[in-house]
Amino acid sequence: MTIPRQLHLHAPNHTPILQLYQTPVQELNTLRNKHYTLKHSTTVKVKQGQQQLVQQRLGFQGGKTFEFHTVLRVTEQLPTEVKFHIRSTPDKSEGLVFGVKVKSTYPADEICDKPRGNTVYSDRRHAGIVDFHQHFPSIQTICLPLLNGNLIELHFFVDNSSVEAFIADGLLTVTESFFPTPNKDNHYFFMEVVEGEIEVVKMNLWVQDLSKIQSAQMHFKGDHKH
Repeated sequence: MTIPRQLHLHAPNHTPILQLYQTPVQELNTLRNKHYTLKHSTTVKVKQGQQQLVQQRLGFQGGKTFEFHTVLRVTEQLPTEVKFHIRSTPDKSEGLVFGVKVKSTYPADEICDKPRGNTVYSDRRHAGIVDFHQHFPSIQTICLPLLNGNLIELHFFVDNSSVEAFIADGLLTVTESFFPTPNKDNHYFFMEVVEGEIEVVKMNLWVQDLSKIQSAQMHFKGDHKH
């Protein structure tokens, strides 16, 4: 899956250097169906060991096709690590993992080497069927830029076998493919604080209705018969 996107140039944090940003096109909002969001407008502080925030706060148990957006604030409890288990089994023995590790609140352009800096990673080692190539079960890591106010912004689009991630308002994008084991209970979605603590400023999840894509395609073809 590579979803349509809008490209634009922007100078982050009032710097004179323009950088390329990618954001999902607004038309994708028409696929949104059932909406889950935090029940209160106040931020939620999540400490190490808590794993059920999505289930307890949003009421979302799991699904195969959904859109997820969250804004997290880094606290003084560093280092911090947060994992998102996608298409996971209940015991998290299978699933694709997206994670963020925050070691400092310095801007990414000042500390961007992976041993010292902040990173976002995808972990495919247990993402279902992985034995078809020796390099597929691996961890991919890139530097994570923090937004003003020590914020982390993540936007996921998940379908049956891929994830499209837009990070830091679209400054970073990641596309991952994975192959869930057929006929297995692997449709759960977990957020897990592995180390430190994090404040959840915003959290929204939409179940997507992909039948709208087929309806739109049929409508488009019907309009161009002449």
